[in-house]
Amino acid sequence: LLDEVEREKQAIYADIRRQQDSSLSLGSDLLAQLSYGHSPYGLPSLGIADAIEATTPQALVDWHRRHVRADNLFAGIVGDVSRDEAVGLLTSALPTGMGSRVAASSLWAPYGESEITVPKQQTATLIGFRGAPIESDDRFGLDMVAEIASGMGGRLFRTVRGDKALAYQVSGFHRARQDAGSFVAYTTTAPENSERAGNLLMAECIRFGEELATEQEMASARASLLGEHLIGSQTFGAQAGELAMAAVLGLPPDASERYLARIGGLTAEEVREVASRHLLTDAHWRATVHGEIAGR
Repeated sequence: LLDEVEREKQAIYADIRRQQDSSLSLGSDLLAQLSYGHSPYGLPSLGIADAIEATTPQALVDWHRRHVRADNLFAGIVGDVSRDEAVGLLTSALPTGMGSRVAASSLWAPYGESEITVPKQQTATLIGFRGAPIESDDRFGLDMVAEIASGMGGRLFRTVRGDKALAYQVSGFHRARQDAGSFVAYTTTAPENSERAGNLLMAECIRFGEELATEQEMASARASLLGEHLIGSQTFGAQAGELAMAAVLGLPPDASERYLARIGGLTAEEVREVASRHLLTDAHWRATVHGEIAGR
């Protein structure tokens, strides 16, 4: 086990080093830490090198015993199998122990800004707002906003890159989690364009709460979300995964169908109202990874 753990550590270290080469990846971790503070949602996506180094095989065994246990198991099974047969597949006893969760009230950090400078030719700017947790009805409207905002035909692309050619990358997304959600708009630019591009990002986010999306924007975003979901759930494995994840998150087994129905019925007025509650000028975090060409 010791050799296996060491090999995995080396693989994680390599992933962390590769992440350091991306201003956007650095900015994503910086924004998460700024938004969520010391809660688990604020930790680096690939882990902390010092924590990885300190992890022992026994610590992994102890974690497994605490969390991978029969009374903490959710499973989704899809296929030509009866209920009794499916239950029979899951009769093996798993280690037992106590798990834990972080209370939602402890997640958020105060609004603010954070920045670092790295020897790179690009600057990444990320603006984050409080999104909607996965059980909130606002989740659907923010997913629509993110779809309208992102992509090569999206508002952010047209405003920051298409019309003014200020950015290399520009997009947005909404991530709904169990206890919280985050709406993020981001761009990578030449260092001299970063402030202007970031201000344009903010202005476009605010505009979602002030103006109705067009019929074409709504139709295109709706079709894209529905299409992505249908493509992603074509296999039995994907469907089983959806069922298991719904159970883990406390959602009903038909959560997927409910999501599709709610997205399909959203109106432009509902989308604007949701955006007006979440995308606010005085309630956001801003993370910037400034590019600075080495040797200058």
